[in-house]
Parts: sequence; structure tokens; C-alpha cells
Amino acid sequence: MDASADSEPSGVPLAEPSAALVHEVAAAAVQVSILRRALARWVADLGVPETTAEDIVLAAGEAMANVVDHAYPDDPHGTMTLTAELEPGFLTITVTDTGQWSDAPPQPHRGRGSQIMRAVAPEAAITSTLAGTTVRMTWPWTRVEAD
Repeated sequence: MDASADSEPSGVPLAEPSAALVHEVAAAAVQVSILRRALARWVADLGVPETTAEDIVLAAGEAMANVVDHAYPDDPHGTMTLTAELEPGFLTITVTDTGQWSDAPPQPHRGRGSQIMRAVAPEAAITSTLAGTTVRMTWPWTRVEAD
């Protein structure tokens, strides 16, 4: 097994919970796995309930998989950015790319990522422009500080 598959993407270590997690990486399947683990640690460190944390990681993973599958059909050097932010009253996950999504019809056994994101995120929006695509999902959440 490739050791890089178990490493964290470059950026801030997750030892201390912070109000934001931001990673820009290659739009590659291995990076989706790495970022899912980093996001799971980040939400766990915040104390997000397990069921909600699983929904957050699932939805973010689907958004990142869509980038890998659709954003850069002719460019092996494309990137994606995962941003997780704790804002007053809610937690926001944003996945962005600068590619142009393919309009090819989904394969019969695929093509449900957007439906999954919208089913598990209380708010989900997908915005595509000539500059790329942004997936923004929010969950109600207030971080409780220890006394």
C-alpha cells in the first residue's frame, strides 16, 4: 500500500480543533479518501454528533468524487478545494474546482452524488459557472466551549 494514501494533505495539522479546515489538492480519487479522513477528524474534534458527522463526511465525499469524475475530463492537473468552516450557528462545507463539468449522461450504476448530498445536508447548493463549480452545504451547529 502506498504510504501517501494514509498521509494528511498539506496544511494545518488537526491536533487542535479550529474554526476552519482548508485543503487544496489534486483532483484525484486518492485525495478524496485522504480528505474524507481529515474532515472526519475535524468534525469529531469539534464534538459533532456521530450521525451528523457521518452525513457531513458522506456529502463532502460525494462532492469531491463529482469533481474527480466530472470537472477535468481533459486536464489531469486539475485541483479541488475542501473548506470546512464553523460559523455562528452552522457548519459549512464547500468543495470547489476550476474545471468545466462534462455534460455526458451518467453511467447506469452512477450519478446519485447530488441526490445524496441534498438528502443528507439540510442545505445544499451546486453552482456552476465558466470559472468552475462550487458545492456548498450547511448543517446547523454551535460549538460548545468547555468551561
